[in-house]
Amino acid sequence: MELKQLFDSAEYRASDSDFKWVTLLMLHSGLRPSEACQLRISDIKSVNDSTYAISEGVKVSALKTSMR
Repeated sequence: MELKQLFDSAEYRASDSDFKWVTLLMLHSGLRPSEACQLRISDIKSVNDSTYAISEGVKVSALKTSMR
């Protein structure tokens, strides 16, 4: 039900393709937003004609969670 609301929302439909791809990556792979946004095209590999995988050696940059 929540996914239907997301995909049917005016905000989602009006968003650009980058946002839509990141959303799909997060849903299908369990990535957090910051992890999905840091991926490069070279991090995604084709396993066969219809399956893709994220390379295991992908390094996600550390996020600053507190101010010093």
